[in-house]
Amino acid sequence: MNKKTTSAIYFYTGLLDIQFKPLLQYREFLQKMGIASKLFCNRSNERHTRLVNQYTPFIFGVLEDLIRSETMRTEQEAVQLGIDSYILKAE
Repeated sequence: MNKKTTSAIYFYTGLLDIQFKPLLQYREFLQKMGIASKLFCNRSNERHTRLVNQYTPFIFGVLEDLIRSETMRTEQEAVQLGIDSYILKAE
């Protein structure tokens, strides 16, 4: 029995990240090409380096969920805004 697998590219960014707008444009391009992606958006006022360094527990939690095909850690840390978009909960 073949199990159908789906995959997506996962992006993590922040509203003040210098690549925020280009990333949104890139996701539109991927969508047009039929490539699924999911976006995790941090609404803090941090820039790129601090987004990564200060939120490693969240990043590792999402990665663990992906490996285990779960959503438990993701749901604790983020709110799903749509089928492919999430925003981190306020601290």
